[in-house]
Amino acid sequence: MAKHYVLEVELIINDGKMDEFMRVVLENAENSRKEPGCLRFDVLRPTDTQDSVVLYEIYVDEAAFGDHHASDHFKKFDAARKPLMKSAKRRNFAWSNPA
Repeated sequence: MAKHYVLEVELIINDGKMDEFMRVVLENAENSRKEPGCLRFDVLRPTDTQDSVVLYEIYVDEAAFGDHHASDHFKKFDAARKPLMKSAKRRNFAWSNPA
C-alpha cells in the first residue's frame, strides 16, 4: 500500500493583499477537496501573525499530488497567487500514523 503524501505550505502574503489571496486560496481548496486523490486540504491562519497562511494537504500518494498540480483549478490559483505573495515555503512529512 502506498504511503500518503503529506505537505504543509506556508505562504507569506503581500501587505494589503490578504482578502484577495483568501478568495483565491479558498476557491482552490474547495476544488482540491473534490479531487479523488485528495484526502485533506486545510487553509489555516496562524494566530501569531497577520501576513501568513498555511496549507495542510494530504493526498493518497505522490501521484495524486502530481494530478493536483496538473489540474486546471490549481493552474488558475498558481497564476493568481504569485503577485499576492512575498514567499512560500513547502515542507513534506513522513506519514507516521498506524495503518
